[in-house]
Amino acid sequence: MAFSLAGFGAGFAEKASERIDEDRVRQEKLQDEARQIATRQRLSKQAKRDTEDALAKELAESLAVYYTSDQATDILSNGKGAAKHAIAMGKSYSEDGFDPSEYFNMPDNSIANQGSNVVEIGEVSKSADAPEGMGGSFAGRFKVAKPTAKDKTLAAYELSILNARLNAGDDEEALAEVARKETIFLDLQKKKADAARKNEPDVEQTFYKVPEREKKIKEYRVLARNSMAIQTGTLGELTGKMKGTNALAMAELLTAETLYINNKLGNEEKQMGREIQSITKNAASSLNSYVASNYTKITTANTFANKAERDAASRVGGTLKLGDMYAYMQPATADAPATYIAGTYIGTTYQTSLGLEGMQNALNLGPDWRPKEIN
Repeated sequence: MAFSLAGFGAGFAEKASERIDEDRVRQEKLQDEARQIATRQRLSKQAKRDTEDALAKELAESLAVYYTSDQATDILSNGKGAAKHAIAMGKSYSEDGFDPSEYFNMPDNSIANQGSNVVEIGEVSKSADAPEGMGGSFAGRFKVAKPTAKDKTLAAYELSILNARLNAGDDEEALAEVARKETIFLDLQKKKADAARKNEPDVEQTFYKVPEREKKIKEYRVLARNSMAIQTGTLGELTGKMKGTNALAMAELLTAETLYINNKLGNEEKQMGREIQSITKNAASSLNSYVASNYTKITTANTFANKAERDAASRVGGTLKLGDMYAYMQPATADAPATYIAGTYIGTTYQTSLGLEGMQNALNLGPDWRPKEIN
């Protein structure tokens, strides 16, 4: 067979052309794949931007439900985490009947952020010492006195405030800090209680479990006794220089009054009101019993010819001091002769809060009784 150079050249050219075509197809395919990858990347970035924009819009709309526009802008500037936290806080406080915008501090707010340390004493758990939003972080810009997630009720934090007051003693700076936190707490407590009553006007609202209420009363009792420098033994009996006095009954009146003020400024719970009435009644009864057992100790200085003299002695510079027993001559009537009446002077403080007159008459001593002479 003869070799054809022309045929060989034609075959080579055809093969070369096929390879060129394949390379071109391969290049076009690679270019197409690159364009597809770039498109997917661009679409992915756009989708991410769209998602972020949608999330930012959603966060802004949610923040607008709870905060002013300036507050919402400031919160968003701190990032998505801060925004989500603020929304969660806003939802929580709104459900409790509070206006979240009132309890968020802007950076230049004149209300100082609260500290996060509450001194622990007594039986209050450590989880109650620093309510959420009282630290120095972004969360600390919520001036809110409410318990952390570990606390079951507001009562736990309230008791920590009482314990801090007990621990403060006579430290004026510490007492002022406690008073500041207590004011904010009572405001929150009152708003929550008002919202609950508004939602269920025909239902008596309770804000403490029985043990919580009892513990609160116990803590207020300790505060009252401490303020009067009362010392008691293991069985609760008076010891020291006040042994044999009516100091415990007087301290119970102070307990009732401070509870009354706290309840009035806070949630105004009716059951707590009944407990206060019971404490008041028992204290007044104890004072009367003390007079019945100790009237022979009433001195000449605290025995008066009439009610006017008795009342005058209770004024500034007079002989009657808080807790003193007295006796005065009650004038005769058509049905009874003149007689001495004995009682206890408790001051005018409790008249408005507890409904008790300053002079607590307790016992009819008869016309022939005579006071103890002072040696």
